[in-house]
Amino acid sequence: MGSEARTRLALAGLLTVTLFTFEQVYAEGDYFGPAVLGMMLAMGIAVAARRLGISTGLTFLLSTLGLVTYLGIVFTAHQTFYGLPTPGALSRMWESITNAYENSRVDYAPVPLRAGYALLTVVGMWFATTLGEIATFRWRRPLTATLGPTTLFSFLLVLGTRAMAPVLVALFLGALFTYWGLESSHRLRAWGRWVPTWTEQEGRDVNEPRSVTGGLARRLGTACIAAALVTPFFTPALENGLLSFRSGSGEGPGFGTAGAGGVIDPLVQIVPGLITQSDKELFTVRTEDSAYWRLVTLTNFDGQRWTPGPAPRTALTSLGQVPLDLIPPQPGKEVRLDIEITGLRGTALPISTGLPNVVQLEGDSSNNPLTVDSRTGDIETEAPIHDGLRYTVSGLTPNPSFKDLDSAEIGALPLEALLSTPGVTARVHDLAERWADKARTPFDELLQLQAHLRGTFVYDLNVEPSSDANYLETFLFETKRGYCQQFATAFALLARSLGFPTRVVVGFLPGTATDEPNLWSVRGTDTHAWPEVYFEDLGWIAFEPTPRGEAPQPAYTVVPGDQPGEIRFGGGEAGVGTGVGVGKAGADRLGALERGSVGRGGPRSRIGPTQDGGGSINREWQRTFARVLLVLLVLLFLFLLSVPAAKQFRIRNSYRGAADARAQAVAAFKEFELEAGELATRRSRAESAASYALRVSDEARMPRDIALRLAQIYEASEYAPAPIEGGQGAEAEKLARQLRKRLWSNATWWNRLQRLFSPAGLLGRA
Repeated sequence: MGSEARTRLALAGLLTVTLFTFEQVYAEGDYFGPAVLGMMLAMGIAVAARRLGISTGLTFLLSTLGLVTYLGIVFTAHQTFYGLPTPGALSRMWESITNAYENSRVDYAPVPLRAGYALLTVVGMWFATTLGEIATFRWRRPLTATLGPTTLFSFLLVLGTRAMAPVLVALFLGALFTYWGLESSHRLRAWGRWVPTWTEQEGRDVNEPRSVTGGLARRLGTACIAAALVTPFFTPALENGLLSFRSGSGEGPGFGTAGAGGVIDPLVQIVPGLITQSDKELFTVRTEDSAYWRLVTLTNFDGQRWTPGPAPRTALTSLGQVPLDLIPPQPGKEVRLDIEITGLRGTALPISTGLPNVVQLEGDSSNNPLTVDSRTGDIETEAPIHDGLRYTVSGLTPNPSFKDLDSAEIGALPLEALLSTPGVTARVHDLAERWADKARTPFDELLQLQAHLRGTFVYDLNVEPSSDANYLETFLFETKRGYCQQFATAFALLARSLGFPTRVVVGFLPGTATDEPNLWSVRGTDTHAWPEVYFEDLGWIAFEPTPRGEAPQPAYTVVPGDQPGEIRFGGGEAGVGTGVGVGKAGADRLGALERGSVGRGGPRSRIGPTQDGGGSINREWQRTFARVLLVLLVLLFLFLLSVPAAKQFRIRNSYRGAADARAQAVAAFKEFELEAGELATRRSRAESAASYALRVSDEARMPRDIALRLAQIYEASEYAPAPIEGGQGAEAEKLARQLRKRLWSNATWWNRLQRLFSPAGLLGRA
């Protein structure tokens, strides 16, 4: 195997390790086959363009056209025109990519293999292969060649599950260093044409001495692999472990992501994803009254995820006073919190539920400006918070009784977003009515929703990630298990469908009591999400539909006298019924809610059943690639049969067409030249038959006399004035067969494969 082949094989190994790293991101799915085939095609186009003398710019253009054609055949086969992508095919591929981008904002590894993800994987590996081939063999820049694999590998480990991070790092470094070593060896061989590292005879294309490049490559490769295996153990550990590329460790209950870096993801969605949380302490609270700690309030729901509503933020005064005229007043209990940040990151400050009156930063951070959300009371700093930041919060926290809520009226707020119900179908709305069917009061309706979710559903962190466009129905009628994101979303949408203004809050459970009196430690595993409903004259009241041990239902939702029988369940089985109208208990509270929005024609998620949410395009490209792969395997099988057969037929045909001893001698030497050219070394231009025979004898360790005798008979038949004797033709054929046996026995496995399956010999370039 030549130095170029070894270098290309090392590059292919580096790309394969990079491709295998995608297993850290995808839950399941056949992305490997389309990506590998794409890499092979990309490398073939780049190699063919270089050997045809096509410029680099045109090579990139041809590679891009080949990529688009390949993607069209695999991903949108039914919209191509005889294999060529049409505008409809391009539009559909772009739609898959945009849908993948939208889902990437909420997907956590391992994610489902959506069509857009698979398409982007093929694109990334295709361009990494093209750049690697061109940078290696044209530009002679190995660092540029490894830019694509290194970027992809780092990106995948950051976003992946980290399940095999140390092993993958060792494999990648081994492949990377091996490629660099073999590329250096190949470059040394290329420089030999201009720098007299070894002698080159005039007019002859001399192959590199195996004793130089072969041994050098083996030593460099061995040293690089050893260095790759040892290097990780001397690399400084990041965060919680050896080469931990993502902050955070372990799984914890609750919502979202709270890594060791302390960044809380304020995103709540109905579709389950990976819960990755750290047990690291985020902040401490000193207070006489522990409670839930609010971080971000979310009011807008788009069918899959919650986001904060658009609201102007108002600067607090120099004394940290919150302008209470911005927020509807509510009664409550006076509380005071002394909070110290120990690991939380971002700009949002945790405060108690309810309304803050004064938020005062202490120490060096006292000059950090504070702003308040004019509708929710959420507090943010202008500069990012840091460890050691201390502040005091004084305000009112809700303190209603069961009796207060049971007689309260549902509040009316001029915010349509608080009543919006995207994703609520007739079936979901009917379920809400049936659960609340026997409620006595509006508050009792909410108790029925909370009781059903806490009593008949299961809290489970290990729910499989889903690509369901409308997961609300799946959660309520099929899985009936999940964590706080699903429970809070389901409660909020069920309540909204009955006419209750509802929002979702992201924050923390009370935390763990420490040895110090009235001091609570809040960790990443305490992250949580819960719904709140607005009551007239009482404000926003929290409910707890999540059946989690650390999150008992609020005391004000328990019937006085502890009579659980009064918390009743509606009659009938969940999900049975056909009504699509407005519930009688909530008819007078719908306000701005459109009655048709919960019917069969109501708003749905943007990702429909024929798009990238797991619908037909996913199934289509997988079926198409299976057919493409089958065709390619058949063609490969035919190729592997036809090339050796064609070479053998060519040799036998030359013997059968030999009319005399001269033609027989010529056929014998051509057979020797074909075998030696692919099993040992090629014949150079203007090299005599005798010189070539002697050189092959030396390199392939064959008897010189046999090879030289065959060359003499051939030269005599070609250039002697008199024809050779008849027996010399048969002798030449016999000598050629002896040399073929010696060549095959002394050849490497690579040269034997090249002799069998390389079409170069058929094209006259042996």
